[in-house]
Amino acid sequence: MKNPCFLILCLLVNYASFAQDWVAPEGKVINHRTLIWTDFHGKPSREAKAKNIGALTHGALYFTASGGSVAEDGKMHFDFKVQCAFQSASWVRKEVKSGGGFSDQILNHEQGHYDISLIFADQLQKALGGRGYSKQRYKEEIDSVYLPIKAQMERVQDDYDSTTNHGLVNEIQHLWDCRIRKCMENCTDQYLDSALKAVAMVAWPGQWVKKMPNEPFLQFAVRCRPIYTQSTDSLNRWIKKFSNWSGGMTAAVSFYEHNITFVDADKNTNPGKELIGYAYLPLNQQLYRRVLLDTFSFFGVAPQIKAVFFANADKDTAKEMVVLCSVPVKNKAMEGTVYITTIFDDEKPGIPSSRLRRLSDISMRMTGGVEGTMNGKPSKARYKTEMEIREGLKAEGFTD
Repeated sequence: MKNPCFLILCLLVNYASFAQDWVAPEGKVINHRTLIWTDFHGKPSREAKAKNIGALTHGALYFTASGGSVAEDGKMHFDFKVQCAFQSASWVRKEVKSGGGFSDQILNHEQGHYDISLIFADQLQKALGGRGYSKQRYKEEIDSVYLPIKAQMERVQDDYDSTTNHGLVNEIQHLWDCRIRKCMENCTDQYLDSALKAVAMVAWPGQWVKKMPNEPFLQFAVRCRPIYTQSTDSLNRWIKKFSNWSGGMTAAVSFYEHNITFVDADKNTNPGKELIGYAYLPLNQQLYRRVLLDTFSFFGVAPQIKAVFFANADKDTAKEMVVLCSVPVKNKAMEGTVYITTIFDDEKPGIPSSRLRRLSDISMRMTGGVEGTMNGKPSKARYKTEMEIREGLKAEGFTD
């Protein structure tokens, strides 16, 4: 884009009146995926246009309370529910939405604003629910809890905008990206002022991340997503829970989109996408290690996942993870759909690693190939479904 795009975050912090039903702020709670430009439905003001402001986000951090029972200590205890709503008054200018890589840069900055709000929503949840309140002054006491958190959140949001120049200073934006991810992964706000050396490791596979009590795996996988990845509705349906690799404890696998650049056959650099797969392997009910499976891309196109399942693919007793993907392709050599099978070995007990081992030979033998044409001739893919792969593994001598 020719002109700089600025992002301003407006925070509306409210709390519930316990004497009556309370209606949440208009908008939707987006914590099951990352933001996309179609979430922005508002229209920019004339003043915003005059100042070359490219996008504006309206967020609302709010909470409700129920209960109010008096415990043995004589204090009132409430069941608080804190949420952060993304409001439809948020807007983005057309030239920002269609601005290619620069658009992605601004959207990443905006996602940081929303994630900061989620960080403080979690802090408010823990602070409000971690104490009792007097019957006579509970409203004032609740104010004394949430007002300092509100003030800290507003300070962080202002610092985030001013130090990054609304996302335009790349190296400072990267510092904040690492800070925000470190806080999200550890359910804390303590890293929001940290130096890069204290938070840079979030970009490495093998990080330990925390799962909150009773947190759904969908929300956990989105919150703890790797840096610079996006979580989408279509990928979230492939979040799979399993226990056969973790001694009966629940593990999970999740997939994310990642923007990349790739060089085509004519040596031109183009924007593209890839999928990144991760397994979340538990140490206990709270701590999980985020272990890399692999990256999945075909000439700069992120494939679609067709199946994720477990089957025997080697000579040991543990079943292996099988990921089947497909991707449309059209070039001089082939046209149609390519089916790709990738098989990952289970992690050996007592030997933790940052990524799972890909079983290359059996993966190649189970890869389906092209359904369409190759070099002008009809081509049929061998393995296009989970059932076909299972039958293929049996034909190779592996029991299911």
